[in-house]
This record gives sequence, structure tokens and C-alpha cells, in this order.
Amino acid sequence: MIHRLGILYLGCLLVCLPAAGTAAVIDHSGTISAHTTWGSADVHRITDNVTVAAGIILTIEPGAVVKFNSGRWLRINGAISAVGTPANRIIFTSYRDDSAGGDSNGDGPSSGAPGDWGNIYLGASITETLSQIQYIDVRYAGSGNTGSIYIDQNDLAIKDSVISDGSSHGISLYGNASPVLDGNVIRG
Repeated sequence: MIHRLGILYLGCLLVCLPAAGTAAVIDHSGTISAHTTWGSADVHRITDNVTVAAGIILTIEPGAVVKFNSGRWLRINGAISAVGTPANRIIFTSYRDDSAGGDSNGDGPSSGAPGDWGNIYLGASITETLSQIQYIDVRYAGSGNTGSIYIDQNDLAIKDSVISDGSSHGISLYGNASPVLDGNVIRG
């Protein structure tokens, strides 16, 4: 009897516990109004547009995966620190892209498509001295004629990043924007 209960208990554990290494999916929407860090252990899904308020810093850890639902964007009016490493890049991609963060939307095997989500908008009021973008991958973004990354009248540096499979320009500049673009690859 005890042996049967042990086997039953072990079977329940195997079925009920999540698989090792399965990342939690954390949904984000609305305005970020306090300094915030998005960790690398989770998949961060933008379910509705996200705005980082002026004076606020969004830090994204190396290796983090940020997925966007259809047409959604990330607008930075405060500051962003998204600094990956060559071996641990930060990925911004479509919610349908299973190659990063796994099948986080539960639709079975799928990949993204150009224009699946809006863009990363770096606003005119961004705090450049507190912002850094390096070693990121931006996939399947762009809507209309705006780029996967839209830089509005600021001089932020974007370094060592890959922007791919977008529906329009890799990077769009507006107004007096003169960013430092160094070591980036834009394709597709």
C-alpha cells in the first residue's frame, strides 16, 4: 500500500509541477511610474502599450525576453537601460516567436512575421544620460512607415544590436535626432 502511494505521489509531482527551466510569463501594460527591473528569468509580454514615465528608469537584464502582442509598443519618456552581453542578448520580439522564450502564448509551434508589433519609441523627453541600449535583438516589429526603433529628437546611442525582419525601416529618426549608431546590423 505504501509503495502504491509513493508511486501515486511521484506521478502527481511529475504532472503537476512545471517543467524545469520554464519561464514565467509576466504581462505588462499601461504606464510604468516607478523604477522597474525586468529580470532575465521570466518572459515579459506587452499585452497593451507600455509607457515609461518621465523621470523613471526601466532596466532590462541581460538575457531577458520581451514579447509584444499584435500592434503594441514600448514608449520610453524616462530612461531605459537595456544592456545585454554578446552571449546574453536582450530580445524584443513578437508574442508568436517561439525561438525566444518558448511558446509563451500557448499556440503551438510558431514564428513571428514582419509587423507583428509596433516599435520601441525613444521619446524626445528621454533621459539620455541614464539610458543605454547595447546587445539587443529587435525582431518582427514596425508598423506603417515607422521603424522597429523610432528615435524622436534625441541623441541616444544604440550599439552592437541586431534589428531584423521588420515591416519597414530598422531605425526611424524624427526631428533633430542624431543618435550614435555603432556596430549594429539591420536586415530583412
